[in-house]
Amino acid sequence: MPTPTVSGLREAKKRATARELAIAAYTLVRERGYDAVTIDDIAADAGYSRRTFANHYAGKPEAVVDGFLAHAAVLTDLDETHVPTSFDDVIDASEAYVLGIINGPVLDDVRALAIVAHEHRVLESTAHARMQAYRAAVAQDALGERFGSVRVHLFVGAVIGLLSGALHVVVADGVENLGCLGPGTDPAPVPPAVTPELRAQLSALVAEAFTHLRHGFSERRSDS
Repeated sequence: MPTPTVSGLREAKKRATARELAIAAYTLVRERGYDAVTIDDIAADAGYSRRTFANHYAGKPEAVVDGFLAHAAVLTDLDETHVPTSFDDVIDASEAYVLGIINGPVLDDVRALAIVAHEHRVLESTAHARMQAYRAAVAQDALGERFGSVRVHLFVGAVIGLLSGALHVVVADGVENLGCLGPGTDPAPVPPAVTPELRAQLSALVAEAFTHLRHGFSERRSDS
């Protein structure tokens, strides 16, 4: 096993510090509400200084969104050693990934954060930017080298659009259950859990959507 280099250890420490700050930001916002949490609160809770926070994040929104992603493990990078061997495997794994979010506990976390973002638009735009950045992440580069960048770009865009649409339905349902929140409501009330009926409806729609995606992207379609 190769010995880690000094620069490699430094980067690992940097990532770990950013993760600790982000998780502290997300946790505090969930507990207290967005407006009740300051950068000083986040830094102190994670055991760092405000200056350290500034070395990793431009502001509170970025830390909160990254903390949510780390907490929920919604987005993960894919290195070259884990690239599927066929595009059919990519499609199958993507469907399992989206259905896992819809049917797992993370969906309630997604809705809770999205409702806060609904009242604090800077969080909404930050989350959108984070999703767009994922489209150019290592996973897409690795897949593009094997299956073609245009094909992968179109497929990833379709899957993100599908997931975003499903989450929009979940958020709208949560806001409706809470009643119309006034601008700046903070801390945001916690919505009731996503019902099994809504999860089942979304799962059926996702399965149908992936049937169409397979028709357009699957390597097996020419055999039928």
